[in-house]
Amino acid sequence: MRVPRNSGISFLRIVLVALLALGMAPRAARGAGPAIELPSDPSAVVVSYRSIPGELAGPGASLRVHADGRVVTHYPAPYARAGTYERRLSASEVEGLVQSLAAEGVLDFDADAVKEAQHDAAAARRAAAGGPATVSMVSDPDLVEIEVRLARFQPVGGAERRDLVKTVRWKNLAVDRRESRGIAAIDGLAAAVDALTALMEQPGTRID
Repeated sequence: MRVPRNSGISFLRIVLVALLALGMAPRAARGAGPAIELPSDPSAVVVSYRSIPGELAGPGASLRVHADGRVVTHYPAPYARAGTYERRLSASEVEGLVQSLAAEGVLDFDADAVKEAQHDAAAARRAAAGGPATVSMVSDPDLVEIEVRLARFQPVGGAERRDLVKTVRWKNLAVDRRESRGIAAIDGLAAAVDALTALMEQPGTRID
């Protein structure tokens, strides 16, 4: 089994983290973002993220961001950084993270609609090629899962939602982001995963 290892933070990820740290998440945080309200319980988990490599039998690496800014990252064996780490975000950084996820379409992600868009795109490629379109098949695809919990969420020009719980689970994102380039929901999900992965890779205090 290949042992997952954490690669160095790319320039893109450094930029994403810097934007989050400044409360300047893409698009939405530039004065046109949705109205959000975090849970009143400071220990409540606002954002959680899991990344499970297809060859890994287990829960995978995980991230939890609490309403009070506490960030807990866990890497199980056989990750090189196996252990649990903790760090802190400011209130503006937590809000910036949520705004970033909203801007990338995570809170409106519709898996069925995305799959339909992928099907239509594959049909268009097949028609353009004059034959069957090539589709990459992965026997043991990776899984990513993002969950966001808010007391209140209201997109610009949209209806207010109270006690929002939004969960996105997607397999094979690494392949889809390459083969489904141009599908906004896939591009947005990939950007959100990049930002959350970058947050996971930031230094923290080991607590186990």
